[in-house]
Amino acid sequence: MPKPEELKEGVVVVTGGSRGIGASITRSALRRGFRVAALSRSGELPGGVEPYADRVTAMAADLNSEEKVRECFAALDARFGKIRALVNNAGIHRAGVSARTKTEEFESILQTNTVAAFRAMRDCYPYLKRQGGVVINIGSVFETLGAAQNASYSASKGALSALTRSLASEWARDGIILLTVAPGYVATDMNTDYLARSEVADYFARQTMIGRPAQADEVGELVAGLLDLDLALLTGQTLRADGGHSVGHGHLR
Repeated sequence: MPKPEELKEGVVVVTGGSRGIGASITRSALRRGFRVAALSRSGELPGGVEPYADRVTAMAADLNSEEKVRECFAALDARFGKIRALVNNAGIHRAGVSARTKTEEFESILQTNTVAAFRAMRDCYPYLKRQGGVVINIGSVFETLGAAQNASYSASKGALSALTRSLASEWARDGIILLTVAPGYVATDMNTDYLARSEVADYFARQTMIGRPAQADEVGELVAGLLDLDLALLTGQTLRADGGHSVGHGHLR
């Protein structure tokens, strides 16, 4: 099983690495001394990485394209020589009344959040197998909660955790560690208006132990911090990084 100092000899691939949680993971990993390849549809670098220009690269990649994913990993291997970790962060979220959800809408969520993540793991596997590596999948606490009007998203993230467990068992002999980090609500530029509503703030104060949603930088630092640890004892696990949301019964303040 790989050690953190060994991971720093190669490159950490972060999907969806140009914005939101992915950008935070990229910045946090760079601060800890990792070399990072940020993959995204735009192919843009996230903000705030200028001091680490010698250790960060961006690459345009449509994770729903098998050909593009293979080309991307081959190009990174040719440039850096060692792909040592994959952070599967890219994903989409759409809520809606389940009885009115079209089949193609349901399938599109699973395609991006589950199938594309599996494709990235499968196509990264030959490179990780060479010297061992780590895969961290970004899941969601919605796989645990009964979240109304989120059937598609919840199913996609539940399936992602199941993939983590299965592949952790299958690839352990190759020295590859897999785990899922499942955040709760995370404040990003995409949900600012929703989180600013008074009834939403009251809900977090009542239902979470930290009394608020997480910040993207907190999740980024957690994921990067995990890469900086010996994760052998955590392989196959899902870590719920939700401020106690999934285990709290609710309390008054």
